[in-house]
Amino acid sequence: MAVDPAKAKKIILTSALIAGLVAIFSLLVGGTWEYSRSPEFCSRCHTMEFNTNTAARLPHAEVACTDCHLGVGFNPKMIMTKITELNQVVAFVTNSYEKPIRIKKHVPVQETCERCHWTEAFYDDRLVVNRTRLEDEASTSQRTALLMRVGGGASRDGQGFGIHWHVENDVFYATSKDGQVAAIKLNLGNSMVEYRQEGMAITDPVKWKRMDCADCHNRVAHRMPTPAGVADAVVAGVADADKIPYLKREVRKLLEQAVEMEANKWSAHFEQLIKFYQDNYSSVYNERERDITGLAGSLTEQMRNLVYPEMEVRWDSFQDNLTHQGCFRCHNGKTWTAVNAPPQSPPGLTISMGCQTCHSLPVVARGDQKLTLELP
Repeated sequence: MAVDPAKAKKIILTSALIAGLVAIFSLLVGGTWEYSRSPEFCSRCHTMEFNTNTAARLPHAEVACTDCHLGVGFNPKMIMTKITELNQVVAFVTNSYEKPIRIKKHVPVQETCERCHWTEAFYDDRLVVNRTRLEDEASTSQRTALLMRVGGGASRDGQGFGIHWHVENDVFYATSKDGQVAAIKLNLGNSMVEYRQEGMAITDPVKWKRMDCADCHNRVAHRMPTPAGVADAVVAGVADADKIPYLKREVRKLLEQAVEMEANKWSAHFEQLIKFYQDNYSSVYNERERDITGLAGSLTEQMRNLVYPEMEVRWDSFQDNLTHQGCFRCHNGKTWTAVNAPPQSPPGLTISMGCQTCHSLPVVARGDQKLTLELP
């Protein structure tokens, strides 16, 4: 029996419409919508273990996943986003998702960050004290103080300077095919002037993006520590760590080596810590055997802060733009050539790499030294 093509098409379209309406109804009733936005729902997939664990340790731990990845509150386009991204479910079931998973679509900061953070607020210099350990024999504690020139505020109020100057002024950028910043556009008074970095090809067509919160705070909810950072935390938890020679150095070294290994080799690898002290500091090992063997056993668990083998995620998989790496995308001391500069504007631009553009010179105190910082 022949099927009328027009009738068949109508049946298919009607079925698709009904399926879509059912999906929308299912999301909106019985608490399904709210549950589908909760961290409990997001963390049910093993692919989210890294994201769940890192988020739980950071200041945004109480913020729901979807407040950043979908938007705060509710609007109709969120439903369509949920429906159109059902391909993620297919990828999960068929094990065809990329590793590591990288965000392809970013929700505008106006719908996420700026629902809580007011960009026009002025922030004066902020004191930051970083606590680390040296790799000397005593694993000496070190505190490094910096005055971060956060700045901010609106230019119309005579402010709009410091680090937050970038989001309170008209600053746009475009990238090369490999994601490097290749061109910038600045509002120099009455006109937008484009500058391009020498030797870098810009994408075609050019896609300009205005700088916003997420260009620097790109890992704000999922930052991973470095091996040195984990070693600092481990050593800080050992009583009288200064009596165990070169503890920070040896722990950091073993962690860095383990990152390159398969997970089933970690336990045996960390036993080298025991052997190091047995061979080189036998009297220390005899006195602190419980501490050293316990530490060696705990390092395998510490690797969960650095590596997620199943998802091929490691501590350096994602660039953190709050580090110097992020700043040096533009602040690299190289020459940027103007494309359309008006007569009164400079034909070239060198963006400073000066340390004090974003923070004061560091003040360091070691061991029992007092940390003294002179305010300008």
